[in-house]
Parts: sequence; structure tokens; C-alpha cells
Amino acid sequence: MERPVSDLVAGANSIENVPVSEFQSYCKGREPVNSILGMMINKACDALLRPGWNPDEQSEGPAWGLETEFWNTGLFELAACSGTGRGFCSFN
Repeated sequence: MERPVSDLVAGANSIENVPVSEFQSYCKGREPVNSILGMMINKACDALLRPGWNPDEQSEGPAWGLETEFWNTGLFELAACSGTGRGFCSFN
């Protein structure tokens, strides 16, 4: 499965299975962000930039690996990618 199909919401005495939201909430709910689950990295960055996300661009490019490929396409906010072969990456 490439992306979540539902969210579990825990209540005081129950757990509810609900559809995945179009937004994810951060900073204790003060910052709703468009959901980018399942998107290719370039499309996800575009979706985040449109409503005003300002990435924290890294000052130095990565030394090797998948990070270098992404850096060379202009994804300067890339912090690191895991070595799992799935390309899980962290962005600032």
C-alpha cells in the first residue's frame, strides 16, 4: 500500500475510522497544511509552496546518494534520505 486509506481518531472511550483528511495539522492545530500523502516529491513541494510554505534551504549540497539527485533538480530544502531503497527523505 503506497498511502494511507483512512485515519484512526481516538476519543475518550472510542476509536473511529475516518477518511484521510485533505489537510494535516501541525503546531497544535494552528498550521493546516495540504496533505501530500502519496504524491511524487516534486508535486508535493509544488502543493506546499502554493499556499505559502517557505522551505529552509540547506546551504551545502549532499555528498552522495539519492540526495544528490534531488539536490541537482532544485530541491534545496532536502535534509537527508534513508538508505532503505524506498527513498524516504526528510525536508526542512
